[in-house]
Amino acid sequence: MDGVGGISQDPIKPGKSCTYEFHLSKPGTFMFHSHVNLYNQVNSELLFGTLIVEDKNQQSYKNKESLIFNYEPTNDLNTVNGLNMKNITFNSNENIKLNIVNIASTPISLYFGDNVSYKINSVDAHNVTSSYYTNQSLYIPTANRVDLTIKNTNKNFIIYIKDYTNNFNEIVHVNLSKNNISQISKNKLYKSDNYLYNIINTNENLDVKDKIPDKTFDMTLDMQHMNWVINNKAYPKTSPLKVDEGDLVQINLTSTGHMNSVHPFHLHGHEFELISLDGKQFNNNLVLDTIEIKPNHTYSIRFYANNPGIWAFHCHDLNHSSKGMATTLNYNGYETNAKGSME
Repeated sequence: MDGVGGISQDPIKPGKSCTYEFHLSKPGTFMFHSHVNLYNQVNSELLFGTLIVEDKNQQSYKNKESLIFNYEPTNDLNTVNGLNMKNITFNSNENIKLNIVNIASTPISLYFGDNVSYKINSVDAHNVTSSYYTNQSLYIPTANRVDLTIKNTNKNFIIYIKDYTNNFNEIVHVNLSKNNISQISKNKLYKSDNYLYNIINTNENLDVKDKIPDKTFDMTLDMQHMNWVINNKAYPKTSPLKVDEGDLVQINLTSTGHMNSVHPFHLHGHEFELISLDGKQFNNNLVLDTIEIKPNHTYSIRFYANNPGIWAFHCHDLNHSSKGMATTLNYNGYETNAKGSME
């Protein structure tokens, strides 16, 4: 039940419906969204949401909130849960759990205030070993999901978001007491960000390092003739990645740096491990389902082909994917009769 138009199903026509049934196999923060006419239906029509799967073996937070950040091009503003400003009120002195999703077509930086400290619990539903608290801005690439714990100081605070113009804007007010929110000096906001991938280490790995891949694919990400392309082709003319069940697969993603753009690549139906950056082994365990490819760099990811079918693999900057930066992971022996296009 993947929901991708033209790959796993026909698009749902006006006045029709589709019921999705699936097993929740692991706890964590997930998202769902339309996968037809992506740029318009997600960014402008706001057809997206969060799916929070809680771990029944862990103590639940009383203070918890899900925040999904988007950029709405029509009004040129960042939104959270479809709003340009959200107010949250918590009544107890307990710590705060935030499930954060970035579905905007650009990375975001969040700042929680000078006196507010947070720690990261998981990324893309993978628990991390980094347990320290910090109050630096947090840089979250597009399509990554982050679970945070915020220390409750029983003081109101503001969450700021840094937009594409590098300005910080108020996006969430958190009310914990009857006192007013103290205003923060703007110049304190411009400290360096904590880049997400640099400060986490997932406490699991896929057992893929120090092994020889069965299949290796090279993908060069560029722009040509107003299309965003993979190896000089725009979807649906891009070449699918053909694998057999059980293959150890490596994909080398290289950005040419055109327009200094980042490309957050998301693989449906699988998780992968970052193996190397620019040919140098990546020593931490970093298991994700979306990896941001920075300009003029090569990222190598590796995973086992353990979920047969036909799966989308695309840039989650929806402007990029709608203009061609997408392909599919195809297991040999599987075909689709679905009509339409995922973009």
